[in-house]
Amino acid sequence: MECDESFRRKITQQEGLLFDRKAYVELWDDRRKASFIKDIIALANTSRFTGKESELILGVNDYGIIHGINDMLPRCGGSVDGLKRKIKDEIINFIEPHLIVGLEAVNCDGHLILSVKIPALPTENPFKVKKDLHQTQKGQCWIRSGESNTELIPEMERFYLPYTKCPYISPEQWKSYFTLLQERHQKSIKIEGYQELLTPNGKEVIKEIQDFLDSNKKVLVLIGEAAIGKTTILERFAYGRAESLEGDIRNQENFKRFYHPFGFIPIFVSLRDMCLQEIRQLENLLVNRLCEGLRFLDNRPEELYRLFENQEYHFVALLDGIDELFNEQARRQFIRVLEDMTRRYPELKFILATRPPLPSFADEYRSEIIEIKIQPFTREQIRKYIEVHCDTESLEKIESWIYSDEELTQICSIPFYLETALPEIIGEYRSGEEDIAENVVINSEQAYTRNKEEEETSPNDIDTLNLVYAEELTLDQPIEERTEVPVSEIFLSEEQDIRVGVMLDRIYWKAWIRETQKRNYPPQTTRSFWNETEELAINVDLGQPIRQRIIKRVMGENARSFCISLSVLTEKEDFRTVRFFTNLTHVIFAANYLRELIGENQRSFRRTLYELSENFREKLIPVLKELSPDFYMLNSQEE
Repeated sequence: MECDESFRRKITQQEGLLFDRKAYVELWDDRRKASFIKDIIALANTSRFTGKESELILGVNDYGIIHGINDMLPRCGGSVDGLKRKIKDEIINFIEPHLIVGLEAVNCDGHLILSVKIPALPTENPFKVKKDLHQTQKGQCWIRSGESNTELIPEMERFYLPYTKCPYISPEQWKSYFTLLQERHQKSIKIEGYQELLTPNGKEVIKEIQDFLDSNKKVLVLIGEAAIGKTTILERFAYGRAESLEGDIRNQENFKRFYHPFGFIPIFVSLRDMCLQEIRQLENLLVNRLCEGLRFLDNRPEELYRLFENQEYHFVALLDGIDELFNEQARRQFIRVLEDMTRRYPELKFILATRPPLPSFADEYRSEIIEIKIQPFTREQIRKYIEVHCDTESLEKIESWIYSDEELTQICSIPFYLETALPEIIGEYRSGEEDIAENVVINSEQAYTRNKEEEETSPNDIDTLNLVYAEELTLDQPIEERTEVPVSEIFLSEEQDIRVGVMLDRIYWKAWIRETQKRNYPPQTTRSFWNETEELAINVDLGQPIRQRIIKRVMGENARSFCISLSVLTEKEDFRTVRFFTNLTHVIFAANYLRELIGENQRSFRRTLYELSENFREKLIPVLKELSPDFYMLNSQEE
């Protein structure tokens, strides 16, 4: 074969993982032959690990100067074929398992060069010295570590498996993985006015996470109420780590050596509705998330979970929603699986996000755990968030309104709820969005229709309503009766009072849609969850704990889990009772139930309303007045 330009460029390129040069090999000298065998073994093991062919060029020195191998020929029968046979024989004699290489002679400017190509063979064991030779001993093996070779001691061999089982992950693959993580979690980074959440001692949660990674602890548990921002914390952490690690890859001049990301590699997993009964299922779950970004061109490796054994890598699994596993038994089983995982993979760390109470770990395992409680927004954080979205003039008025009622303060201290409530508070919703009935049904394809026969009632059958209307909803400022805003009006008037009922309805329905999308539920399914929550709200007295037998009579298990995940319902530590997050939460769902009932069956509406306690009616009627034009019509008919 004649030398072309591409071959010239190759033989003078920098040595690396899969490429090496030798000026001359005296195969008749045991010392030089041992060096040659060592180089072949190192390249063969590197190919075995990476799945890529490697090459050794004979006849070119370390500086790329061509010397040729002509002087070797007289010692090998005087021909190129004799030299090839000699090299193959030495490889067979001194290397195991069996290795067959490709040999090709190239004529370059009158010099004969020999290319030794080593295929990627996924042998069960690494290539090793078959028998003693000079200062090399039987059983020794090496791998390339850049421009030189590194000996693989027996303890390291398990980290260098064949590429069909657990291969070397190339920088290009890592870059793909980190890019995918950033794409998935970029929305959490773009939250306008984002405030870092705090622990009870005032320390930022993200700093607690970094302290955990620097410690010898295995598990960090982030505990916080639903919608407080646990998922956002994990997503922002995953994005930040991915961005940093991708930047490290870009800063590398070349990858002629083995590259391992320099810090913790995040693996983000949502545990919603999963059932993990054994350690292999959790291994597969983490591996699946890795493989989504690593993009193996050929078949997926069989034992990629063994990456977690390799001390060169540092993985942190971000497990979101442990409390949203199917049931308490599933949660306990998952904790047992997690404990087994940390024992099997000492280098692997876990960060769990959960609502209270803390998952129940085994007593002997608790020394491995750090618990961090996430606090709702402080007054300062609420102020900073509002400042981003409104002018200074409106700030004090909005703050005054938020702190005018303890339950409103409780709701608005939850980051997601504050984010959803603020447009209503500052009056940025367009008039077309004011019809809450239309807001509940996003479009005709997603609409949930009750299959219930409507009862026709004539005006003469309507009994006189004798209702006591509350002037206030436990607020410092009264809620005024309102007529519908004309369609021509573009924005809400700045002088209008904030409508608590409208705001709460928007908050909870937007939360509903968000959770529907996160769980990938059909809209009609979660619309039925909404209906079940309405029915539950109207069937228990305001603020009362709700026992499981009542829950089971009204709601399915999925609906109950859905509501708990949104902090619509909160579960007691004994798991025997639940209650609505606040009385206002209870009222808004009860009001929605009655709003629909007015149009369906006015007799049932009256009966249901009168069966409520006086306290419940006083809280509910102002909200119902805001949500239902039919309520005004009914009241007008009675008058």
